[in-house]
Amino acid sequence: MNTLAEKINNAQDCLYNTNQYELGCKYAQEAYMMNPDNSDAKYLYALALYLNDRCEEALKYFYELEKNNFDPYYFIYIAHCLCQTRTNLFLALKYINKLKRFYSHCDREAKIKILMIKAEIQYHMGDLDSALNNFKKAYAMGDEDKSLCYISQIYFDKNQPMQAMKYLRKVLRFSEKDKEEFWKNLEKLTYKELKVTSIILLNRFEIEKNKKEVDSEIYESIQAKLYPE
Repeated sequence: MNTLAEKINNAQDCLYNTNQYELGCKYAQEAYMMNPDNSDAKYLYALALYLNDRCEEALKYFYELEKNNFDPYYFIYIAHCLCQTRTNLFLALKYINKLKRFYSHCDREAKIKILMIKAEIQYHMGDLDSALNNFKKAYAMGDEDKSLCYISQIYFDKNQPMQAMKYLRKVLRFSEKDKEEFWKNLEKLTYKELKVTSIILLNRFEIEKNKKEVDSEIYESIQAKLYPE
């Protein structure tokens, strides 16, 4: 049987280095079960649950960690878990706003993550203008794929198709779908199909139960036009 330290090291390697999140969750859970009072084991288990889109379970452990050990990152994870599960968006916003006094001391990656989570919360609360502003800030700082999907979707929601298309094209180019034939096919899509294309892209970042529904017939029509046999 591996020692607690070995299980923690194995969990860290899977979660931080090899991105084997399911295996990392297994090691982290085993470490936590060996010593539930060990803060490293508890944190790794919470993180593993979060990375495996088990946000409701992760919340329990992040709350416990927050009570006993102060770390601004706990606020980030709690806010995002609340946002992903739609458990309490107002509480999620409260947690992310707690990071204001730490924001200037964060590195670029952390700043982008904070902006993205705050923007996601605002988006799901229906505050499209604030969400758009923060997604654009995150995009300017270096986030591309996810922020572009949200920006495009917000412009569709605001009934501004030209702006929506501007950012949708950037998403598709970022995804390396920039062959001449693909762009010709894209021009064949109707406005409704373009909006659904944006939703399909956005859904890649949503946990399964919170995905926006897409009409299967429209989806098949999009696929047939973009990728004709």
